[in-house]
Amino acid sequence: MAEFVPTPHPVLALPTPEQIYAMGVDEWMRLMKQRELIIKREKEDPFRYGWEPPVWRICDALLDAPWRDADENRKIRERLGFDKPVDTLLIMGGNRGGKSEYAAKYVSRTLHHIDGAVAWMFQTNNENSIRMQQALGWRYMPKEWRKKIKQHPTYISYTFKNGFSDNIFVLPNMSMGSYRNYEQNIETIEGGEINVAWPDELVGSDWIKTLILRLATRDGKLLLTFTPVKGYSPTVAEFQNGAITVMESIGWLLPKDGKEPMVERALAVEDCNKWFTDEPSQLPVPEGRKFEMVPRVMKCMAKSGDTDDTRAIVFFHSSDNPYGNPAGVWNKIRTGTRAFIRERFYGMADKAQSARCPKFGKAHLIKPEMIPKEGTNYWLGDPAGGRNMAQIWVRFTKMHCYIYREWPGKYDIPGQGVPGPWAEPDAKHLDGRKGPAQDSFGWGLKAYKREIARLEGWQDWKKAADLPYGEDDHVEDWMPKDGDDEKIDTRFLDSRAASTPRVENDRPVTLQEDFANIGLFCELTPGDGIAEGVALVNDWLDYDQEQKVEGFNVPYLMVAEDCLNVIFALRTWTGQDGKNGACKDFFDLVRYLVTLGIGHVEPDSWESEVGGGHY
Repeated sequence: MAEFVPTPHPVLALPTPEQIYAMGVDEWMRLMKQRELIIKREKEDPFRYGWEPPVWRICDALLDAPWRDADENRKIRERLGFDKPVDTLLIMGGNRGGKSEYAAKYVSRTLHHIDGAVAWMFQTNNENSIRMQQALGWRYMPKEWRKKIKQHPTYISYTFKNGFSDNIFVLPNMSMGSYRNYEQNIETIEGGEINVAWPDELVGSDWIKTLILRLATRDGKLLLTFTPVKGYSPTVAEFQNGAITVMESIGWLLPKDGKEPMVERALAVEDCNKWFTDEPSQLPVPEGRKFEMVPRVMKCMAKSGDTDDTRAIVFFHSSDNPYGNPAGVWNKIRTGTRAFIRERFYGMADKAQSARCPKFGKAHLIKPEMIPKEGTNYWLGDPAGGRNMAQIWVRFTKMHCYIYREWPGKYDIPGQGVPGPWAEPDAKHLDGRKGPAQDSFGWGLKAYKREIARLEGWQDWKKAADLPYGEDDHVEDWMPKDGDDEKIDTRFLDSRAASTPRVENDRPVTLQEDFANIGLFCELTPGDGIAEGVALVNDWLDYDQEQKVEGFNVPYLMVAEDCLNVIFALRTWTGQDGKNGACKDFFDLVRYLVTLGIGHVEPDSWESEVGGGHY
């Protein structure tokens, strides 16, 4: 009798000698035969029997894959903070992380699940299409169809050398797959209607925009797979600028304590299905060790300035695909820089210039209704010619500082509607591009005072609220008083704009005086340097990221979730675009806030308790 040698497999582990002894030879042989059958089926028909990394289930839920349980899809999305399925999913992958395998199988499943579906797949050129995408398309064709079939309506003809005949195949249910490349004229994709598009590697933003239009009619899905070998490319920037991380993992290969990486833990497949259970998806960090956290799922920013439930980024780590030899990947990159390891193992693209507030994130956001109603309120404004005046309202308590309102914001402004974001993500400008909220409403100072009175609930505004908007209601005579909804301790104007004199009637006049003349009295912000202000902002944002956010490990500065322009500025601003940086205005307001020396004022006291990051 020939000796039985079990087939090696990266996922199906063999029992230990102790386990074999405990179960007995007959049971061991039964299990080995079952194991061999599983391996045989997996090789012959990966479409039906292939092993899938746990992170694939997360992607299917975000896309609301119709072959999955719809209720389970919804629960996973909601736990990640997505109210609805995404239309566009960017998969950023480490080398051999399995991102292309996932996309190929998703496309194949779509074509089999939906009769008459159309899928377009894109690569850099035709040769790469044949070697990479078309080979995977053939791999994930059901076993019974992996042969030449030219019987109407079916048309399947594939060779390893030439790929699919005419770069097209048609299935018996009239679904069609078409392979294309970026060397073709972009006009070749105009006018089509498709259910799923899969551009692989280095796709340009112009192709993405055109494909989104082609997908709209059929409510299709856009899958982008990408290894950031060219770093923070314009395509990455378009998705990642302003995005928030909603799930992250321990980067075992990125120690922060100067000690060696924990390679064995890094090579283990993370069970992403445990993200929503009481069981940990990874082993706990050993006492005394510190590691960088790496993103797993990000929610992109929408053009409205809010987060976008229709676009997400999922990061595939090299360890997600044990078939791809993650140990071999590590051996090739282990001598590289941290940025290189982030890129090639974790799929992360590092910005050439990062945002100046690296700790700002989910821990600093608070639901507006959770902000204490009592405290000391301040108003800060940054006026400038040619655009609207950026404004924030701030509340200090004994323990925290809250930015609780911004203007313009994501709410209706009389006569203007909802203006959109102050700044938007941009592939070319690190600090974003100018958004529609900056476009001047053509307001004078009285209009601004009327709007401030409306938002703060002044009694004078309430009495005049029934008058037609803009009618002469003597707004210059309005004054805040007892009975207003909010009491503002002090108002501050940007000293650069407010103190610059201009000559009127042979005398110098400043904007600060103009505000005072209509009964809106303001102090000036300090003229401290930007570097000092940035350091103080980070001091107010500081907390221990290695510990749970609770008790005394809560940041001092908190921002209401609906203050989207402030949030975008704190996430995005680098300073690299200079004084014209699109999100600089709201960052400057936060910078002024931390340098003013203001804080909570006890009732019947003239002394304030100045804020700070350590208390």
